[in-house]
Amino acid sequence: MFLFFLQTTLSLWGSPNRPKDQNGFPYLPDCRILYHENFSDPNALDYWIPTMHFRYTGKWKAEQTFPLQTRRGERAIVMKEKEKPHAISHKFRHPIVAPNETLVIQYEMRSQFLFTCTSAFMKIFTSPDFDPTDLSNSTDKFIEFGPERCGPFNQTRLNFFTKDENGKQIEHKLKHPYFIPVDEISHLYTLIIRPNNTFEYLIDNRSMRNGTFTDDFDIPLVEGPTMDDPNDVKPSDWDDRPIIPDPYEVKPADWDDNAPNTIPDPKKLNPPEGWLLNEPQHILDTESKKPREWNEQLMGEWKPQLVPNPKCIKAPGCGPYKPPRIRNPKARGVWKPKMVPNPFYKGEWRPKQIPNPNYKLLSQSDNHNFVMPPITGIGFDLWTAQREFAFTNILIATNETAVKSWNNEDFNPRQRRQIRAMKINYQWIFTDEPPDRPGPGVTGYAFYLGRCVKRQWARVPNKPAVVAISVAVILITIPLTIICCDIFSDPFEYQYEKKHQ
Repeated sequence: MFLFFLQTTLSLWGSPNRPKDQNGFPYLPDCRILYHENFSDPNALDYWIPTMHFRYTGKWKAEQTFPLQTRRGERAIVMKEKEKPHAISHKFRHPIVAPNETLVIQYEMRSQFLFTCTSAFMKIFTSPDFDPTDLSNSTDKFIEFGPERCGPFNQTRLNFFTKDENGKQIEHKLKHPYFIPVDEISHLYTLIIRPNNTFEYLIDNRSMRNGTFTDDFDIPLVEGPTMDDPNDVKPSDWDDRPIIPDPYEVKPADWDDNAPNTIPDPKKLNPPEGWLLNEPQHILDTESKKPREWNEQLMGEWKPQLVPNPKCIKAPGCGPYKPPRIRNPKARGVWKPKMVPNPFYKGEWRPKQIPNPNYKLLSQSDNHNFVMPPITGIGFDLWTAQREFAFTNILIATNETAVKSWNNEDFNPRQRRQIRAMKINYQWIFTDEPPDRPGPGVTGYAFYLGRCVKRQWARVPNKPAVVAISVAVILITIPLTIICCDIFSDPFEYQYEKKHQ
């Protein structure tokens, strides 16, 4: 708690001129801002323009988000209709150009209803002819990143779109995407593009992927110095199975693969006493009469309606008896041998690497680094199974250190406050750490507290300043404590000790 107080104090003292909200959180990072939008302007939909494409019938509103908000009066653009395509975008008056700088793009997203089946990613447009009024799925985009979920399909998306020499679009997909948090609180998605062919993907200011444009996409955005040999073929005797069925395990003799899951209850094979086997459960209503307007030529032959048999009211049952079914203790499914390590496993096969001729040509022209083209617009082109998806705090900047520090000072405290207010068991933060519990006895608990302190200390920024202030407080506190103890000590006790020395 003391370290957290010092950390917060230092962050607030760092830049006194930065605008802050009513809770003391800075509105913007302390760096050059290329674009920021929190939709505090009631007329935001005048420059964030919903598409006029005939297929996109979903409505947007710029309004306050649902309670409980991360910031009082928080506003966002919100998808208002379910099971309809929505599209909205903003075209920059002047394209954003940062050819040799790090580019940071991020936005906050909140599923105010349950996140069931939808995509909530942002699109980055680079075409000079980009038109927000005609935005659709066929509009050329350069980047799309953010969360996507439908049923068991639950992951981040990071795709780049380029064109070959013939103008055909090429989609570069991120390998091994991560799972996303699925709840009703705000989440922050950040993409960092660096001029040295590297990128970083963060969720809630927590780094999920630090990769390169050469190795981390199914189709590289940048040619590497080596490439897979297209003529290299996997050997026929190459075994890439890490585990195999145990060849020595034998199926038990009493194992029945076809045993049904349920069987009739052997204790209730016979009907209970009083069961009327020869009585139907329903009989014809003898008091019902054929309606006057009944036309047999159009409606067919009229039949009286069925009513419950009065004889069955007090009886345990009527009609044919079927014993209740119970779980079959012999049903164990289809037998499968247990899996064991494969002694012939050779690892994942990969083709051998050969020099990349394209990389040599690009190196000679000094054009082998990824270059972000000018950004002409940003927007959202989505379909959702439910409504009330909110997007806000869109930021484009060039200083990743300042943006990460700002997220730590602004978004993370706001999100934790929202989590506490909603009283939910939130398990997303620090997911890369294994669960840690106290060990047995006093010693185990002491080591557990030590690990907790170590983890908290690892997350404290500006450690030298925190240590200096902590030492200063301790050096001031100890003399004051000694002086106070001398002042309030008992004088009679002092005289007694002096007399008997």
